[in-house]
Amino acid sequence: LPTFDLAILNENLGDFPTAVSLTPSLLAGDRSTEETREMTDIRRLYATYDLPVPAGGEFHFNLGAVLALEKLCRSRIPGIFVSEHSCEALVPEEWASFLGVSAPGNPERIPLKGHDEYTIQFSHLEKIGRSFGYRVLRGPIADYLVFEMTDRLRSCLHGPCACSDEGEILRQFVEHLYQYEYLLLTKPAFSDFDAGRQ
Repeated sequence: LPTFDLAILNENLGDFPTAVSLTPSLLAGDRSTEETREMTDIRRLYATYDLPVPAGGEFHFNLGAVLALEKLCRSRIPGIFVSEHSCEALVPEEWASFLGVSAPGNPERIPLKGHDEYTIQFSHLEKIGRSFGYRVLRGPIADYLVFEMTDRLRSCLHGPCACSDEGEILRQFVEHLYQYEYLLLTKPAFSDFDAGRQ
C-alpha cells in the first residue's frame, strides 16, 4: 500500500462488515458472551481513537470500514478519498423539510437483494484520519455537484409524492447529494506531489 499515492473507496464501505446490536456494557468489558476477535477489535478501536460511546440502547459499528481506513492511514498513503451513504448527513435548513434524508447518527441497515449494507458513521473515520496526522475535508457530495433550485425542481421536491418518473428520479438524486458524504484525507506530501504536476 505505501507505493500508492491515492486510495479511492467510493460506494463500497457500506458493504464491509458492520457489528450490530452492540451495547455500552459490551464495550466496557461485559464477558457474559463469548469473546470474539471482532469484539476485541471493537474495544481496541474505541479505546485507541477515543470514539464516543453512544448513551442508551443498542447501536451499530462500521467495523470493516474503520479497520480498512486504519490500515490505509497506517500505510501513510498521501491521499485517501472515501464516499458512501452517511448516517450523519446534514441538509441545509431551508430544504430539510422536503428532502427524505435519514441521519440518526447510528449506522442504518440498507436491505438489498442478496445482501445488506449499512450507512457509515463518518465522524469515526474523520477522527481516525486526524489521529494519523491527515488533513481532513468532509462534507456532502452536494459540495461538488452543485444544482440550482428551480421552480420545477422545487415542485418535484415539495409534493408528498412525485408526479412522474422523472420527478421521482430528480427527488432521489437531490436526496442522495446530501445522504452521501465524502471524506478526503491528505498528507503534506500529497499536496506537494499534486503541485508538482501542475
